[in-house]
Amino acid sequence: MPFHRISVGDFEIIAIQAQPNRMIQAAQLFPTVDHSEFDREFDRDSTYFGKDSTELRFTQNICLVRTGAHLVLVDTGVPHDREGALLLSGLNEAGISVNDITMVILTHRDMDHVGGNLVDGKPTFPNARYAIGRSEYEGYKVDPDRDTFGTFVAPLEAAGVLDIVSDDAEIVPGMRLWLTPGHRSGATSVLVGEGCLLTADVWHHPAQVGHPEWHIGFDSDADLASGTRAKVIAMAAEKNWLLAVPHTPEFGLGRIGELKGERVWVSVVVGDRVG
Repeated sequence: MPFHRISVGDFEIIAIQAQPNRMIQAAQLFPTVDHSEFDREFDRDSTYFGKDSTELRFTQNICLVRTGAHLVLVDTGVPHDREGALLLSGLNEAGISVNDITMVILTHRDMDHVGGNLVDGKPTFPNARYAIGRSEYEGYKVDPDRDTFGTFVAPLEAAGVLDIVSDDAEIVPGMRLWLTPGHRSGATSVLVGEGCLLTADVWHHPAQVGHPEWHIGFDSDADLASGTRAKVIAMAAEKNWLLAVPHTPEFGLGRIGELKGERVWVSVVVGDRVG
């Protein structure tokens, strides 16, 4: 079953595998990082690598948060008719209907985060409001590299279910947006209570926890992304936040730890087990 449940204070978080596990080439994801750095990370901890340091484990997880009064989905994954789209089947296995979800938060404009907004041109989650931060909404509309606004977001506006909110809005009690720009200009992560952060692709591989200067080839603003990453990692370490990182295996749930004076990713789920 591709999901894992964990409690944080009064909140229940259900991490759902939204795309299959796969391998990608390290040099493709991090084109500016010298390969010797991958060798060093592989020798230190090969958990998130493939057969050697040239391959990285990669996936996608999406979080659902139960607050008591609300059931909030953070991002919607790839289009549901795409091969490998697992979100709807994962929700079903977790005993959750599309009709149960009351709010959807869209963290940023990439297709693997907004592609599941609709089915046959209608909102996938018919009883939900959809919320997006104003900076990301405005940036998405005019982004020349992503011409999918009309496909994935405009129909929500037309249906009257899209809320354009401030970049630090409290979406439902206890869940607040936090602007974390760089990967995308207005990307917003989501703070859950006092102890959890659902990240908006702030990093894509656990090695970046110790190397926030590493940026992927797809970051819109590499320097800004690196600065945001360093800030988030430092704050998460200080506050011992539970983190949900979308593209990390083992449901992307973990904390920032320290090993021999270096910050490292510490998963709270071992071997993709489920709950």
